[in-house]
Amino acid sequence: MSGTPDTDGLWARLSPASREAISAADAERLETERSRLSPERREAVTEPVYSVLQRFRAWERLGRILESGPRPDEYYPFSAYENDLDSRDALEGVMAALPEGVRAELEDVLAALDARFTAATDEDVTGELEPWLRAGRRGTPQTRFWWWRVPTAAPWDGRLFPSSVAPLYPRRVAAPLAGLQPAVCTVEWPSRLGFLPSRIALLDTLSRWQALRAIAYLGALAGGTADVELTRDLTVLPGRETAADPALPELLGRLERRALAAPVEVLGAVLRDCDFLLRRSRQAGFIIGTELTEDSRPSGAAQSAARSAALVTYCYENPELRGALVLVWSANQFVRRWLAWSHQCPEGGEPPGDPGLATSPPPPLPQASAFPAWAAPLMNRVGGPGIADE
Repeated sequence: MSGTPDTDGLWARLSPASREAISAADAERLETERSRLSPERREAVTEPVYSVLQRFRAWERLGRILESGPRPDEYYPFSAYENDLDSRDALEGVMAALPEGVRAELEDVLAALDARFTAATDEDVTGELEPWLRAGRRGTPQTRFWWWRVPTAAPWDGRLFPSSVAPLYPRRVAAPLAGLQPAVCTVEWPSRLGFLPSRIALLDTLSRWQALRAIAYLGALAGGTADVELTRDLTVLPGRETAADPALPELLGRLERRALAAPVEVLGAVLRDCDFLLRRSRQAGFIIGTELTEDSRPSGAAQSAARSAALVTYCYENPELRGALVLVWSANQFVRRWLAWSHQCPEGGEPPGDPGLATSPPPPLPQASAFPAWAAPLMNRVGGPGIADE
């Protein structure tokens, strides 16, 4: 990643009092992160993923990326941009909670980092990013300016803007097809943690089911239609009871055929976006736990917390499940991105750009060994090595 000399220099000259106050804030954050883990995992986590230092570093990295673009070996998808804006939100709360003297030591550098971000962005007066940032912007005051600006040069390299593949797809998704999205992204993930083989097998089955379902739906979005059989298959809710249905292998077979029939550039984009989280194992669990839980429409705060904690722990404890859940995350967020792109245009009009298919150079395909064996046909479809080929 891009360097963070301003942040690192600031931390080197912090006063003892400021270090103590920041350590207290980090300790509080650590307890928050630990609360999302199983009791067995909690003791192994000794420092927070999102410490005050890491939030400053993330904000500086983003500013430098916006200034000069990612390095040749560095891939920065739009989902990382949204995550960095969320982190800046959290940093605002951290700063407000610190003692006045500590804030005084940090404020000049934070102001400089904000200025770097501002210089590399413009006010989003046309609402260019509104479809993608609508959730983050909702109820957010204009004083949190980072939500209301658009990069002068997008670091995701055209993944939301004009590309040569855009004309391949219908410009507006019909309302009945778009209306399937909430059901398609919903899974009854387990709320209780367990590592018995039967529980791991259930998670693997649900992950496979959801990945194939979301990719099959993307194929329908690209084609502009879904027939009666596909519509029925897409709306079967993955969960513990439905996973025990004797007819499930037939359903998975149909969904896999549909997923493999999706345009190769669509499938390739989903797989390539996985690389971002697979290379960030410390952050992956929290991002996946939060976003998949939100997609699953939990019944209340208690179920949301329990489901998120289970997913976070599975990501950390089981590498094969991590790869499966990252693939689900990528497919789900690509569904949301596609529909946000489509919703930009009025009836009869055309939205600008494409739903996130073009980037030059493209991010690398992850190693097939990062995924469970059932993903090998998907990798083979886009020209990546299958599990057996490695």
